[in-house]
Amino acid sequence: MQSSFELNNSSRKYHVLIISSNFPSPAQPISGIFVKQFADKLQKHGAEVSVISPQPLFSRQGEFKQTATLKELRDAGEKEIKVFRPSYFSFSSRRVGPFSTYALSGKQYIRAVKSTFESLTNKPDLIYGHALYPNGHAAVSVAQYFDIPSVVGVGESSFSDYEKIRGKKLMELDYKGLNGLVALSSRNSRYCQEVLKVAPENTIIEPNGVDRSLFRKLDKKKMRDKYNLPSDKVLVAFVGTFNQRKGPDRVLAAIKGMKNVGVLFVGSGPIPLEGNQILFKQAVPHGNIHELLSAADIFCLPTLNEGSSNATLEAMACGLPVVGSNREYNDEILDDSVAIRVDPMETDEIRAALKKLAADRQLRENMSEAAFHHAEKFDLENRAARILTFFKSTSKSYIPLG
Repeated sequence: MQSSFELNNSSRKYHVLIISSNFPSPAQPISGIFVKQFADKLQKHGAEVSVISPQPLFSRQGEFKQTATLKELRDAGEKEIKVFRPSYFSFSSRRVGPFSTYALSGKQYIRAVKSTFESLTNKPDLIYGHALYPNGHAAVSVAQYFDIPSVVGVGESSFSDYEKIRGKKLMELDYKGLNGLVALSSRNSRYCQEVLKVAPENTIIEPNGVDRSLFRKLDKKKMRDKYNLPSDKVLVAFVGTFNQRKGPDRVLAAIKGMKNVGVLFVGSGPIPLEGNQILFKQAVPHGNIHELLSAADIFCLPTLNEGSSNATLEAMACGLPVVGSNREYNDEILDDSVAIRVDPMETDEIRAALKKLAADRQLRENMSEAAFHHAEKFDLENRAARILTFFKSTSKSYIPLG
């Protein structure tokens, strides 16, 4: 039976329920770290935040209780976020002839969210789904059932898998009751308007944000000393998964033979990377990435596809000039003052850009200063404030405090 939860007194905080299949746990502290950062900032702006993070019954990653608070992961002074991790039976998401197993998995996922919602003592004023499937689909379905607003955040680098397993007609139906869309780029917004039929007036474009209290310039010499890096080389930093889309092998090929240039590969992945110019190659905790960025001189990410690159924003916040892709997905976050944009598949273009920056210290310093200030536009806390205002605008029953 449907019911409506409306705010009827001004002393109650605005309550956002986030649906995300990835959210940090003590066993998996990095999984979904950007969702947690966003949730933390919403709370800092006075919202109450809860999270439902369903986990497949037979492939749960790490040990944790069904309900947990992330005390181990909180920054000093942050409030606890209540996290619910119900189990559900997953049939995966595969196409078997004309049938997709997501039809079964999606129903189980939605059921897990719905049953957890029913157990909440403090009902939310809005449900936010992080990414279209399965989180956004569940957010819209459960919100409709309980007659509250839903908003979905869309930052996917590609929608082709969704189209294969669901099809455009069903995708449109899945989002028929959506109240609002937070798109990370114009490209994401355009796709959702064309395929999901989301009204432009119900959409805002908000690229990813960077936590500038963490990602900031540190003393270059101290960071090089800490990681035993040479002081006499120009260092290029790459942060991301070592795969074809991100392109660390293209970075390595681009700097091959360049004198006094070394590379720091921060991450891990299937592509093997070998060479005497590699001075660092491993994943580090998210809270240490800014140290390696501060040790570098240039950031290079020739990615083939993105929603909105967190790694690029973090590099700029640490004052690094960028060699980045000249594709549409970077249009919202890069301009000529902070980046040299190249065809991410053309090693010669990547090499020319890196060579230009490596040879011209003054250019690097000018672009470094511009990048540092440019990153201010993408401050995570300000982004959260704008999105929270958007959330409240979808909740006609919300009565502001005071």
